[in-house]
Amino acid sequence: MKNSCVFSENLKYFHVVDGFPPDILHDFLEGVVPFEVCICLKDLIRKKYFSLETLNSAIKTFLYSFSDKTDKPQPIPKTFSTKKTIGGNGHENWCLIRLLPLMVGDMVPERDEAWEVLMLLKNILEMVVTPHFTDESFFDLESKLLEHRELLLNTFPDCRLRPKHHYIEHYP
Repeated sequence: MKNSCVFSENLKYFHVVDGFPPDILHDFLEGVVPFEVCICLKDLIRKKYFSLETLNSAIKTFLYSFSDKTDKPQPIPKTFSTKKTIGGNGHENWCLIRLLPLMVGDMVPERDEAWEVLMLLKNILEMVVTPHFTDESFFDLESKLLEHRELLLNTFPDCRLRPKHHYIEHYP
């Protein structure tokens, strides 16, 4: 049985389709990030830039500081590629994508497209969590999001985008 939406009935400017606010934790850190890190890591490991064991060793032995000690990422499970996600909570995924260049970045050749997808996603995430915005930063974010989507789909043509990919395009 379908019921009317309690929000629509009581909130003058709410709409059930486009009325939800941006949610960085669920849209990015528990949505797009673990999905895209998964497909990019799978590609980087397939190209033999590093192994899953090397990556997990780097995750375990990295010298985390401050809040990263509490939020350090879990090792990537062996089943990550079949599950199509690296898992992890938002804090762990935020820590991983920020520190991944320090963990294995020196093993990846310049201009590798999968790595560029990850680094562009990292850059977008840093822009989204900034406490201060300008008109220019909104335009820059919009441009980076379009560039990211194009690079993602060119690098991984069989990639099926998730609804959260659509949500993040509306952040600017």
